[in-house]
Amino acid sequence: MPDTKSQSVLRETLYLQPSIEAAIILGSEGELVALEAAEGIESELSPLLTLLTSICERATRELGRGGFSSLFVEGTQGHVVVVDLGSERVLGLVASMTSMPGLLLDDAHAIADRLRTRAA
Repeated sequence: MPDTKSQSVLRETLYLQPSIEAAIILGSEGELVALEAAEGIESELSPLLTLLTSICERATRELGRGGFSSLFVEGTQGHVVVVDLGSERVLGLVASMTSMPGLLLDDAHAIADRLRTRAA
């Protein structure tokens, strides 16, 4: 069952930031907590973000860089940001190329802070 508080934050995010095309929160086993995106994208996003998070957690641990905090991926047609929310949850954002990378990262961390505050 989706978390309605988190869902409202994601909905507001997409409304206020048109360059963000999808926002998702996943639990530790890749289960959907909240999603705001086009129909059918969950089936693509959930496993990919779960895999990316797992790889990042392992890499930071094995390289002695502490715990996973965030990931930024720049593709030829857009960006993907993954931010650890704590409590075994992650936030994933998919954005168009019109988004500015630095501002997108700032937005992702601000959204994560809002979600952490609402969860507390």
